[in-house]
Amino acid sequence: RVMNPKVLCVDDDQNVLSAYQRRLRKQFDIETALGGNAGLLAVQERGPYAVIIADMQMPGMDGIEFLELVHDQAPESIRIMLTGNADQTTAVEAINRGQVFQFLTKPCPPDVLALAIEAGVKQYQLVTAERELLEQTLNGSIRVLTDILSLVERDSFGRSQKLRDAVRAFAESLNIRKTWDLEAAA
Repeated sequence: RVMNPKVLCVDDDQNVLSAYQRRLRKQFDIETALGGNAGLLAVQERGPYAVIIADMQMPGMDGIEFLELVHDQAPESIRIMLTGNADQTTAVEAINRGQVFQFLTKPCPPDVLALAIEAGVKQYQLVTAERELLEQTLNGSIRVLTDILSLVERDSFGRSQKLRDAVRAFAESLNIRKTWDLEAAA
């Protein structure tokens, strides 16, 4: 069985979160977080999520601020904003700061939300497939070039391997998880 895409719903109302879980659990692997801080913790500890849905009006950290921070932590996750008061300023700010994929109004019918999540999952799959293809192509090219370098200039090859290892160790000390681009540059 293929795993359903992981979706995170963030709201300050537990009843709303429970309703999302009941309505969408057959289609998606739904996780919930009560408020923005719990949502950020979920992204750090249990991500990646294909789609992250956030309510606009949450105490402490509104949905725009939350999605902006999520973009920094998990830029490939597709972000959807739900709001009960859909004014133009809020929509523009959500799109510009949180880089929101879709902006939906509450109450949102379950079928409309499911379609938005499906579209978000497809977008996530496109983005991640493109990144993986780029990494594989670039890594393959670098491997060929380093093989040539190892044959032609052994000393330079040895220094480049040491530099790559040092960059990897430095990135790990900074808790940078994906280091392929730094290693490729080294």
